[in-house]
Amino acid sequence: MTLAPMHGYSGALYLARGSNNNYSNEPMSEVNLSSDGYPRYTVYEITNATKRYMNDDSTPTFASTGTIPTIARIEHCGGRVVFATAADPGDTITCATGHYLTVTEFVGVLDWQLSESWKDEPYIHLGDPGQGNALLYKQWEATANAHWMNTQATYTTTGGNDHSHITLTHLPGGSIGDLISIQLVDPGIDNATIDVAVTGYDIVVTLTYATGAITTTASQLAAALHCAAVLALGVVATVKDGETGAGIVAELSETNLAGGLDATDYSSETSKVVVVLYTDESNDKRYEGFGIIQKFNPNHDAGALIKTGLTFRNHGPDPIRYRKG
Repeated sequence: MTLAPMHGYSGALYLARGSNNNYSNEPMSEVNLSSDGYPRYTVYEITNATKRYMNDDSTPTFASTGTIPTIARIEHCGGRVVFATAADPGDTITCATGHYLTVTEFVGVLDWQLSESWKDEPYIHLGDPGQGNALLYKQWEATANAHWMNTQATYTTTGGNDHSHITLTHLPGGSIGDLISIQLVDPGIDNATIDVAVTGYDIVVTLTYATGAITTTASQLAAALHCAAVLALGVVATVKDGETGAGIVAELSETNLAGGLDATDYSSETSKVVVVLYTDESNDKRYEGFGIIQKFNPNHDAGALIKTGLTFRNHGPDPIRYRKG
């Protein structure tokens, strides 16, 4: 499952959490927000999108091949730094030290509600009897009804000629997919025909063979795997993306699919700090911020868990941000 929502979805919810990973002179790229009033070369973000969720347990440090400008603001959730003055356009900016969390979850969002308010503090100017309010940071609370989703186990073959690879996907998802294995057998006998046998979770394919060599192409292998026994396991086989399927496949020892994960029981995650990123593809909106899962409300249908309600509240001074375009 990729970490990218598809068009047509009402939204997507990403959660980043887990142990700290260390920055070490991580490359950053300039973000041109001149249309939003920011001067050029004042906003930089971590180039690698998977490393942009800075943990706020420590203050990151930044380096430059030239003079590093004064930092005006660090946006932990977006992996950004905003400088008070512009950096030299020729300088290379990096995140020298700090911690980041890895995006580990992706769920489809059925609906989403967000409420925001500013945390302020009253103040009195010296010699001025009037009282004002300083806006400190935004508070927010959000709820999301999300699909209860398993992560699919997959395997893509790597041997053989060009355009000879297939991808196996366990459609139902879940850790059970990791039990499924595939084996491609070289029969070594001329005129051998392709044969697919399934025993438990093990798929064994005897390949076609003629004049001293395997003759099965990736397209032929995918077609042979489209059979009742394999489909009963919830497995589909396709030619690898970007390939024609015309290449001759290679022998393969027993290999398991991998990456299958059961749907997360968020009841064990309540009160833990997570990075929440919600994207609304159709309306080109994005909200993000550090949050704590306050509530977990699973919904059952005919004994199967199909939907979960999550309630988040903000954590710390990092504002949830809105971006369009």
